[in-house]
Amino acid sequence: MANRPNKLILLIEDNPADEQSIRRALEKNNVMNEVVVAVDGDQAVELLYHPTEAIEPDLILLDWNLPGLHGREVLGRIRSEQITKTVPVVVASGSTPQSEVRLAYELGANSFIFKPTDAMEFYDTFLTISMYWLLINASGTS
Repeated sequence: MANRPNKLILLIEDNPADEQSIRRALEKNNVMNEVVVAVDGDQAVELLYHPTEAIEPDLILLDWNLPGLHGREVLGRIRSEQITKTVPVVVASGSTPQSEVRLAYELGANSFIFKPTDAMEFYDTFLTISMYWLLINASGTS
């Protein structure tokens, strides 16, 4: 699959192993989009809202259980700011109670997935996410 490299993915992920797995999944499937990584909620907010060097992602992959600002706080901020309120946000978690999944949707998540533990399923999941949100979905951004 060839992808338009001008689209930017913001990956907000504190687990280095999950970050590398997501990057490998995208690379293995020839998803050539630039990926910018924030390792916690505070860094994500800084990247998105820096007064002079803010990034403008086309897709945000947000780990729900983050150090610093929790995923729910990051998502709330994303949806409250005019510049990011229409950027697709896919929330991912290893395990989260159903009440937290519901909360993510109430705060404006476009999708909520549980991170697969099987490597091939993990790759397939993140390929499907990137294909849908970057190629198939008609975006309200950019």
